[in-house]
Amino acid sequence: MTDGNDQRGRRERDRESTLHAKIEDASSDLALLEGYLLKELEGTPDARVFRGPSVAEVQLLRNVNKSFGVRTICRIIGFDPSRDRILYAGDDENDAVAMRWVLRKKGIAFSVGDAAYVPGARVVENPVALARAVADLAGITLQRGKGKA
Repeated sequence: MTDGNDQRGRRERDRESTLHAKIEDASSDLALLEGYLLKELEGTPDARVFRGPSVAEVQLLRNVNKSFGVRTICRIIGFDPSRDRILYAGDDENDAVAMRWVLRKKGIAFSVGDAAYVPGARVVENPVALARAVADLAGITLQRGKGKA
């Protein structure tokens, strides 16, 4: 993998349960090594690998995912999604499990990008469109700057 000084790629650990690797130069030896390591991890029963165009995420603990994170945050802050509405927005396959959980709780899920990964998720084109959609839900009128879409 990479070290903190290598500009071609980067990795981060999220509470020792998820590894994110960003490949910036897919033709480099580093990218080949990371590709090989990710392929090996895909064959590991307890690990899940999510690949994006320039990022790979490896969940090292099967039950620790984004749905687990949303449920944990709700518990910590005392938020009851069965009484209040919850909103989740995601832009990749690894967000689908959290989106499904939010929709089961009668919340709102947004898929940011080309396709909804979960039936019932609202699709928005990009983060700006997401901000507008959330503002509309909240009844907030956003002022649009000159020359902005």
